[in-house]
Amino acid sequence: MTNKHYWIFIVFLCSIGAQGLAQQNKKNTSSTLDRGWQFHSINQAGLLEGQIGSAFQIQTINGLQYRSWFAGIGAGIDYYRFRGIPLFIDLRKEFGHSGNKFYIYMGTGMHFIWLTDKQKNEFNLNHFGSNDFSNGLYAGAGVGYKVELNNQLAIFISPGFIYKKTEVKNSNTICPFQGPCYIISDRYNFDLYRLSVNVGIVF
Repeated sequence: MTNKHYWIFIVFLCSIGAQGLAQQNKKNTSSTLDRGWQFHSINQAGLLEGQIGSAFQIQTINGLQYRSWFAGIGAGIDYYRFRGIPLFIDLRKEFGHSGNKFYIYMGTGMHFIWLTDKQKNEFNLNHFGSNDFSNGLYAGAGVGYKVELNNQLAIFISPGFIYKKTEVKNSNTICPFQGPCYIISDRYNFDLYRLSVNVGIVF
């Protein structure tokens, strides 16, 4: 992850803290069970940590909440190993009746590959040649803690676990002794497991 990404993440954290301090006396402790259908937009940024190193992600999830249950559609940008755009269904369950509550979440969908120029060059240098990167499974789960600042705004932190998969198909044309030529195809599977820590705002 570049220094630019670290600074964006730090500014994001500071803005959340500033809003929390400015509105901490406006918390509404009404029970979630007293509320009917509500639309919410969950916007978060996070750090990803795995065997390959650290990376950055941003996501937005929009959907409906009924009492303590939430279901929505999420999308974002994931920079870990191969940059991509995850598109997924997100489910959440909250516990507690006060403004501050724990929750669990899980999501599943597809990871659409979107390589950077650096990643394309890296594979060419490693003699992968012209590659066909496939989209793959995307899934995640974790826990979180949400603090309501008022009826329309909340902040949260959520550690979790994320998985994404992609496959590379590489085909080379071999012409020994000037022919005849034949094609050799190889497949490389990448199963990427990461720990994540997200912070964000719920509208």
